[in-house]
Amino acid sequence: VLKEKVLDYTAWNAAEAKVPADLSVYTPNSVAAFTAAKDAAVAAKADAAAAYDQAALDKAAADLEDAIALLKAQADKAALNAAIARATALNADAYTPDSWAAADLANVLAAANAVNADDNAAQDAVDAQVAAIEAAEAKLVKKADKSALTAAIEAAKALDEDDYTPDSWTAA
Repeated sequence: VLKEKVLDYTAWNAAEAKVPADLSVYTPNSVAAFTAAKDAAVAAKADAAAAYDQAALDKAAADLEDAIALLKAQADKAALNAAIARATALNADAYTPDSWAAADLANVLAAANAVNADDNAAQDAVDAQVAAIEAAEAKLVKKADKSALTAAIEAAKALDEDDYTPDSWTAA
């Protein structure tokens, strides 16, 4: 009596069901790695099926699971975009020269823009750039508004000594 060889595709089907339909939410590098690994697993599955090799089929299923694990979600850059916009809008004239130099916003923004442009940037790299911008902003010291002081000095200069008693004039 001949017995037909039948392969159990349970593990393969379970792994295949986990393959995301939308790869656009993952980094391009991880999608490329996933695609190569998935293609290898699919080829291994075909070879296993042709050879009626259950162990090879189960390994192909495990390889597909490993391929899925290679996918890395794209970083959320909303906070980075907001921080870049905020820092870009700052005006050096509004801050003391020493604090502007200490903040080094040109270099901080260059690094932040580089990470922002990197489609493969990890979330921790994005978060680090947000923190770097916030640290630079914290170093900024606004220039004092001297308009009230200037007005008070000009008003004092306009006072006439003859309008005041000698004691009050010397006390002022």
